[in-house]
This record gives sequence, C-alpha cells and structure tokens, in this order.
Amino acid sequence: MSEALALLDGPLVALVRDLPGVLAPLTVRDGEVRALLVFGDGEAAAAHAASLPEPRRGEFRLQRAAAGDWRGKEELLRAGAAAGATRVDLDVDASLRPAASLPLATALAYVLSYKSGTACL
Repeated sequence: MSEALALLDGPLVALVRDLPGVLAPLTVRDGEVRALLVFGDGEAAAAHAASLPEPRRGEFRLQRAAAGDWRGKEELLRAGAAAGATRVDLDVDASLRPAASLPLATALAYVLSYKSGTACL
C-alpha cells in the first residue's frame, strides 16, 4: 500500500467524460468492485484513452492534478466515489492490471490529510 500512497504524492491524470460542468471519471468493474483508474503521467493516460473502443474514444479527456494540487486530487477521488468506485487503480496496463491499488477511502483520507497538514505515513 505504501507504493500506492507514494504514487498519490505525484501528479495524477485520469480520463473523464467530456461533459460541461461535470467531473465524471472513467471507472471499471472488476467482479463486484468498481475501480477509479488513475495514471501518474499524461502519456500513459493518453495511451489508455487511445486503446478505448472507437465509439468511446472521443467521449473522454484528460483531467490533470499537479503533484501539489491536493484539492484537485480530492475532487477527482470524490468524483470516483460518486461514480461508485471503492478502489483506486494506479498506472494500469493495457490488460487493466494496476501497478498499485488501494481502497478509495484510504486514498481520500491520505489526500485530505495533506490538505489539512496532518499527513504521515
């Protein structure tokens, strides 16, 4: 889990539906679990977007949160939770295998601790 938390310290990029005024991130279902997909860099996220089926490809754009943008990260995680995600999968490959994953509630608590200045590992 510490690897996943370390990845949250860096920049985050997610695919979100291109809807005006709505933050609707891409999530995937893995059995009974819905996961929010998050990437550490824009190139990996763009490659994932390019691998989406043709009708879906144009529906998404990249949403970026810089390393120190804790509010942006919080908004992204909360949007994932609103979409039903309970897990965050970081840097997934083409087969949707994550480099790291953790419960969304843990990721959100970690990000909120940075916002409030109470972060610790």
